[in-house]
Amino acid sequence: MLPHESDSFDPHAHLDPLADRFDALGLADIARRLRGLMADQRPSTVDETNLIDLAEAAVRLGLRSPLTVRDLVGQGLLEGMRHADTVLVSRAGVDELLGSPTLLRTRRVEEQLWSLLGDGEPA
Repeated sequence: MLPHESDSFDPHAHLDPLADRFDALGLADIARRLRGLMADQRPSTVDETNLIDLAEAAVRLGLRSPLTVRDLVGQGLLEGMRHADTVLVSRAGVDELLGSPTLLRTRRVEEQLWSLLGDGEPA
């Protein structure tokens, strides 16, 4: 049996260190994208009884747009799961992100984008 065919083979055990190495080399964008791809394949550890929608997560995180929260999920920075036609995130994951440098940077970028777009409400 090939190693990848084994039930005990965990590709994340090989890819996580690779993403860390990309970070160490200053290739944070590649590391973030790799983690985002891995998040799509990682077995969910989200407590399904404590999920919130993207709009509520945006409010809790101090972000203007639920799409920004969806981007955080896509980048692997916030764990989420698809339910029917929407993405839900764990309340605990949102709470962990509060006050983090990643969230502060995301808020700044979002503020800059909205200042360029004007004062209208997000779509």
